[in-house]
Amino acid sequence: MEGSSQLTPEETRVYEVIKRETKSSGGIKQSQIKKHPELRDIDPRKITEIVKKLKKLNLVKRKLINEGGERCYLLVAEGEEEMQQSIATEPSNTSSSTEIVTTTPVTFTSPSLDIEILDIPCMRCKHVFGCGIGRTYDPLHCPLITQFILEGSGIIPKS
Repeated sequence: MEGSSQLTPEETRVYEVIKRETKSSGGIKQSQIKKHPELRDIDPRKITEIVKKLKKLNLVKRKLINEGGERCYLLVAEGEEEMQQSIATEPSNTSSSTEIVTTTPVTFTSPSLDIEILDIPCMRCKHVFGCGIGRTYDPLHCPLITQFILEGSGIIPKS
């Protein structure tokens, strides 16, 4: 994208995080980018300045959103959002003769572990696409994953 060659290494890191977050979950809240694990070594005020520069270069846009009654800004990489929408609306080229349908749950097996993918709590979680380290839904603080790990390791009995 034009303008990205004018960025310092720190600015490039911030921009890459925003691009990744835009591709994976539609963007990142401006308040959360300052806490992002990859950017913890950059002063939060500097991140604010970088976001302003990225916005001025038309690499990033800020969208005002309402989340749980609170207004906040979502940072979205320009061009990435449109690309994501076009992929989602693009017709599938898959014909029914080449479609693969699996009815048997996949099971991972190791000497000490035997679980099905559907047993992993993330597979049933409504927040899975908004989940990530440093975000509102953080797997490091998820009680469902913690219980799953403790039960799977035998530390607590399965409920």
